[in-house]
Amino acid sequence: MKTNFRGHVALTASVLLAAGSILAGCSDGKEPARNEGTAGGTAQDFGGYTAPFSGGKYDPPVTMTSVGCSTSSTDLKYKNGETFENNVALRWSKEKLGIEVKYMWVAPHESGACASKLRLSLSANEPMPDVLHVWANDTQSKNLLQNLIDSGQFMDIGEAFEKHASPQLKKIMQEHPDAWALTTKNGKRYGIPIMQLAHNNDNILYIREDWRKKLNVKEPKTIDDIEAMMDAFVNQDPDGNGKKDTLGLAVSLETFNNWMADASWIFGAYGATPAVWAKSKDGGLQYGSVQPEMKAALAKLRDWIAKGYIDKEASLHDVTKATELMTSGKAGIMPAPFWGINWPMGDLLKNVPGAEVKAYALPAGPDGKTGHYSLAKATHAFLINKNYKHPDAAFLYFNKLLDFALGTPGSGMENGFAEGYDYAIVDGNVTKEADKIPGGQFDVYKLTLIPEAPNDPNRNIDSFTRLSKLKPGEKPTGPVDSGNYDCCKNAIDYAMLAFASKDTAYRDLFIGGATDTMRSKGDMLTKLENETLTKIIHGRSPVEEFDKFVERWKQSGGEQISKEVNVWYQSVSGK
Repeated sequence: MKTNFRGHVALTASVLLAAGSILAGCSDGKEPARNEGTAGGTAQDFGGYTAPFSGGKYDPPVTMTSVGCSTSSTDLKYKNGETFENNVALRWSKEKLGIEVKYMWVAPHESGACASKLRLSLSANEPMPDVLHVWANDTQSKNLLQNLIDSGQFMDIGEAFEKHASPQLKKIMQEHPDAWALTTKNGKRYGIPIMQLAHNNDNILYIREDWRKKLNVKEPKTIDDIEAMMDAFVNQDPDGNGKKDTLGLAVSLETFNNWMADASWIFGAYGATPAVWAKSKDGGLQYGSVQPEMKAALAKLRDWIAKGYIDKEASLHDVTKATELMTSGKAGIMPAPFWGINWPMGDLLKNVPGAEVKAYALPAGPDGKTGHYSLAKATHAFLINKNYKHPDAAFLYFNKLLDFALGTPGSGMENGFAEGYDYAIVDGNVTKEADKIPGGQFDVYKLTLIPEAPNDPNRNIDSFTRLSKLKPGEKPTGPVDSGNYDCCKNAIDYAMLAFASKDTAYRDLFIGGATDTMRSKGDMLTKLENETLTKIIHGRSPVEEFDKFVERWKQSGGEQISKEVNVWYQSVSGK
């Protein structure tokens, strides 16, 4: 079992994009208005812009520099002989917005070379580009973001945001003001937080319904019910092969918190929040892995592993390995998001003839509690150089990418970026079906300066709520609801099941860079936590070892870290 000290789960870009591509965007149905004024000083000459602007774009085009984090993703196959530095996304920006994007340099994203080169440029005090997209979904990337802010090269966007942010962007930030904590320093906002879909990857429990019915096990509502079900799945030969070769639960214990095959709900049933800085009773933040509720949850997990309900190698299993246990027909229960009924459960139904699956709500613990991990709301940021002459252009670019995610009517982004790439028109109708697009569908968005779409966190919650209220025979309207219906009409009920528990989700609220004591002692404390909790759940240390771990954690720097985290939290939240 591996944990990051602050509990962040580092997801690969390809996994996130694969999950996100299942679902379409939503919209408030309004064309974004353009606010007058700019931070550029000469805006009065051009009607509120820093350069001549007409027909929705700068004419002649303005330049916007950035750095190129290229991708070698196998599902990104260039069309028409294009390359990362010569492609449809760059043409779109110049032709539609009048913004010519130029890369100062290009380096691979997957190998970490891009982030490393950016760190070296920063340490050498080299000039930064006009705009910069920065991932902030793990410890290293959050530290890099904070270092960029501390460099003094990027602007406080407060005034520019009020002038140039679209109505949709303003609405999103008004509804989710806590996301500003990602880019706030000393009361100033040094970038636009980029948010993902809220609770889109929160797990529910998928259960082999054919096994449950065959063994006459009742539908689960509590941890005790789940335990009885796992016992039956392990000991009563549910697959009928005459062998004791089945598992009760497929989970990844490489980390306790995951976007798939998640184990956090086991702790949530006891009121615990492993590896997450969550709200304490006094309104501050507390580190979940050292809270007393952890002890009972660890004991339960230890018991389940000892009884063979969970694979004894689960601490070495990543999400892929845990998923294979379910899709191969070996396990009877697996946590997955609401869209998991399509994948990976679709693979199970193909691989195992006669298999049936049904999703259930997460079970309650002895005191009726439920809880589970939920991905951070703000996962990356968009920074603007304080010396850039056209901050309004940076906002225009960002606003249009948000239009794409939301499918804003009248924005020119309702269908996508470019016909023949990410959509086609067949018999007068727009389609995104790959086999109807010459050369297949191409994800233009991956080649923009923000390769993971900025979003309204509530987009899918609102969309699936509307879809759940459709009357028989009624068709959805708008690109978001239509897209979600086309891809996931079989998951509408499961979406509502997952979203119903959003108020009991645990999200890591510490989204700043490492504190002073984290930098000096964080690695040691992470190692201590990993080793202690792994030994407990695998029976190599008694459960009572948890109490000794907590005391050692506090005395070895954890208590000081807690103070520093709360100082940060007060500084960004005003609490």
